[in-house]
Amino acid sequence: MLKALLEQQIYEKLGTDMKTISLLPNDVVVSIRANIRKGAEDLTQKWANALELVHKAYEVEGVQRPDPSLKDAWKQYEESLQYAVQQLSVNRGADGDWRMSSSMFREALVPTQQFNVEIGGDQFVVEGKDVFDVITTLTETVGDYETKVVKKGAGYQLSFTRHHIRNNTKVRIEPAA
Repeated sequence: MLKALLEQQIYEKLGTDMKTISLLPNDVVVSIRANIRKGAEDLTQKWANALELVHKAYEVEGVQRPDPSLKDAWKQYEESLQYAVQQLSVNRGADGDWRMSSSMFREALVPTQQFNVEIGGDQFVVEGKDVFDVITTLTETVGDYETKVVKKGAGYQLSFTRHHIRNNTKVRIEPAA
């Protein structure tokens, strides 16, 4: 409570809204980059990926990671991530174990198929283990709608209802050619 009150007073005196202050000072960015460089050079550290290294660098510096609404700080965060990839690649090799976590290796080993999905006239291609994986993902995404799945030719059509009221949006899923 006291911290919020003090921050509000400081920002009022500066005549600046808190949401517009999002750029980290240059000395802080330099320190974060130094932490990233040192972390990449320390071969005893086993980083799962560049993102983990960046998060640790921000933590060591005592800086809260930004969210995308803070555009300038988010851009600095993205630049830090690019720098971490560069440093890990230079210090551990482009094919080093930092490139993928074990869960990503497992996902890469699971064979996937491509499916054409049409939602309300918009068409796109998605990947999944099988058509039921895609259907499950879609039904989980729609939340509290009830989903009706009907086999239509080589694919499936999904329709949705909530409280016994039908939504006119239809989803069609077919194997990609």
